[in-house]
Amino acid sequence: MANTLPSEVFYSAWFAPRLKLLGHDCAPFCLGHRIILGALRSPFITGGDASPGDVLLFLRVCSRAVFPFHEFDPGEPDAALLGQLADEGALTEALVAIYTWLDECGSGPRMGVELWEEEGEDAPRSVTAPPALAIAAKLIKSKFAEERVMTMPEGAARWWCAVLGELEGGAAFVTDEEAADMDATLAAAGGRN
Repeated sequence: MANTLPSEVFYSAWFAPRLKLLGHDCAPFCLGHRIILGALRSPFITGGDASPGDVLLFLRVCSRAVFPFHEFDPGEPDAALLGQLADEGALTEALVAIYTWLDECGSGPRMGVELWEEEGEDAPRSVTAPPALAIAAKLIKSKFAEERVMTMPEGAARWWCAVLGELEGGAAFVTDEEAADMDATLAAAGGRN
């Protein structure tokens, strides 16, 4: 059974917020950013404490074209920007800005197909693909171009995937309680991104 999500969540996904970080503009956060940051083991995706170097890596990834992936080059850290982050207040401000932005950019529905499939009564199965890949595969299978999938705002990609799943009779939106259960199961298993 689908739950009704506020229209603000839907509309905000199509007009993803921009982030200006240390004087640089970041593109809307997209699946491509999530995949590259995950591959680079960024704590903004994988969890853990973030350092000034992690902030600069995040900035380099999110302020550049990420597709095609094999052409992406994060470059070298900018010493002047690293110096700005040496100040504890500046680092804290950057971290708050990044986490707030990530939360705002991911304003799409959670879908059961991303993390959860029944193998019996109330039994979670292990996830074989990261949710970002599952979303991308669903959209590409539905004839979206790979470049479009990897560069559209992440919230919009989630909405497309969720609605396509429901139209096909598959994935459904999950309730907040179901999402909390999935999160707890993933946390107990060591998490997935």
